[in-house]
This record gives sequence, C-alpha cells and structure tokens, in this order.
Amino acid sequence: MPASALRCAALAAALLTANAAWADTAYVTNQSSDDLSVVDLASMRVVATIPIGGKPAGVAVPPDGRHAYVTSPESGTLTVIDTAAAAVARRIEVKGGPLGVAVHPSGAPVYVADWYAHRLSVVDPQAVSYTHLTLPTTPY
Repeated sequence: MPASALRCAALAAALLTANAAWADTAYVTNQSSDDLSVVDLASMRVVATIPIGGKPAGVAVPPDGRHAYVTSPESGTLTVIDTAAAAVARRIEVKGGPLGVAVHPSGAPVYVADWYAHRLSVVDPQAVSYTHLTLPTTPY
C-alpha cells in the first residue's frame, strides 16, 4: 500500500472515531519524517509534532481520548501517546510489522494487525503485554 494511502487511512480513522471530548483534534502519521502530527481541526494547524520512528502508519484513539496508539511497521512497535501531554508515554514491542490498529471502546485491549506475519496482536497497554493470534492466509 502506498505511503500516501496509509496517511489518508490514518487521518480518516482519526476523524471517523472522534467524539465530543477530542473531536477537534486529528492525529496524522508522517512516514517520511517518522513522527506524528497533532492537528487542531478548528484552526487547521499542527499544534505538536511527536517523534515516533519506525515509519509510523496506523493510529487509533479510544472514546475517552486520553491516549493515541500508533503502529510502526519498521520498528515492530506500538507507541502509546499521552494526548494531554502530546508526548510518548511508552513503546510496546509487538514485533513483526504492526500496521492496522483498533482500540476497544473501553480503552483496552488494543488490536494490532501484523502486515508481514498474518497475525493479530491483542495488546494490554497498561500491563504492557500482548498475545499473538495467528490468522489464516488467503490464496491470493
């Protein structure tokens, strides 16, 4: 998938999952600069840039808006962002090529699709632990 498509998908995911608590903010991955832009949608300005590394791709934010979860396929990590501080709270090594990401409405677990290994990682961001589920491959 082209990098531009990944960025558009990340922005769409951020916008489509917004709620009133943080609907005025978008989180956009920037693969070429290895960071995350925090965009104030009212002013359409970047208000923070957070270093991520590993060619960040996917973004998910739970309904409470306290954290953002960013996948980095080249470093095999899930980065947890403290949205109030606009800073990295922690990095969780999930290995492989984490790309797609979704978060349960309660805030945990976080589901991470592995681009390379046909598996889903189910991550507990508080315990900093995960379980891998192997997915079937398709014939294409």
